[in-house]
Amino acid sequence: MNVSTVHIMLDEPISNSGRLKCLIAEIGENYPFVLDIQLNKTVDSFLWAKENVITSDSIILDHCVSWVNFMARCVNNRSVMTLKVW
Repeated sequence: MNVSTVHIMLDEPISNSGRLKCLIAEIGENYPFVLDIQLNKTVDSFLWAKENVITSDSIILDHCVSWVNFMARCVNNRSVMTLKVW
């Protein structure tokens, strides 16, 4: 998607969020963008007024400035890649 920076907000109180942060950081080393991963106790309120939000939380989707249906893009890209293999 030609992004220069990706901000990932993880709910700090959720079990294993620290380990997930480490795993994402490790995988993210292979990509050509800056990866900013933060643990936050108030992710919902942080995302409330942001643009280009990617989440499955309907409350945030209803209130953020704009959002991206990233899952649809992944599925579409995967379908195109699969078709090319055949």
